[in-house]
Amino acid sequence: MILHVDIETRSRVDIGNGLDVYVQCQDIEILVVAWAFGDGPVQTWDIHDGDRPAELIAALRDPSVKKLAWNARFEQALFARCWDVHVPDEEWIDPMVVVLTLGLPGSLKDAGVALGLPEESLKNTDGSRLIRKFCVPREPTAKKPYEWSTRETDPTDWVRFRHYCEQDVIAERSIWHIVAPYDLDPGEWALWALDHRINARGLAIDLDLVRGAIALDEREKARSRADLNTLTGLPNGGAVTQLLPWLR
Repeated sequence: MILHVDIETRSRVDIGNGLDVYVQCQDIEILVVAWAFGDGPVQTWDIHDGDRPAELIAALRDPSVKKLAWNARFEQALFARCWDVHVPDEEWIDPMVVVLTLGLPGSLKDAGVALGLPEESLKNTDGSRLIRKFCVPREPTAKKPYEWSTRETDPTDWVRFRHYCEQDVIAERSIWHIVAPYDLDPGEWALWALDHRINARGLAIDLDLVRGAIALDEREKARSRADLNTLTGLPNGGAVTQLLPWLR
């Protein structure tokens, strides 16, 4: 069985800082989830709906279900961080990876256009505006004294926001139907999973050595500044405005 899934989230941390930093935000939340089993109907849950969808969580935890998501690392990290649902690397398939191996654009919207998908299967172009509205905090004003836009503050756009998430599932599934015959070999997916584990593990750092190097650096800077002041007779020989006239 194949599970197509997409999520929308909110956080005070800019995603531009990287996924690892983004997911560490204390108040990060999953706002909307859209999913479909195979070619079945797209289902949607949002944070206002109450209990998390048991059917979806069961599928995520089922090792016999292949999970497909565009840029799957995002969904994998957020389900683990927000819902405590940890899906192993080997259970994910990322259509974006397959698309990139074919020399096609890596964005969901551009890949759909390049593959000639019909309008109803393309990514919703209103998504950037909706993400800015619901996924990042706003500056409260006298008329709108709240930090987050929600279903209560913007009901019409919230419906569009849910539809945007649903449309991402439709677009990703439509692209997968086209590129699936060119899927990577199991060995390549194993390397993809290994690459993720290597990056997630990171590098071991000798913190005592780092602290010692910082302390040594500060000590040597102070000594050098003192030597420069003695040599030049300046109050602050490291200041360009003082040093340049002395050099001249």
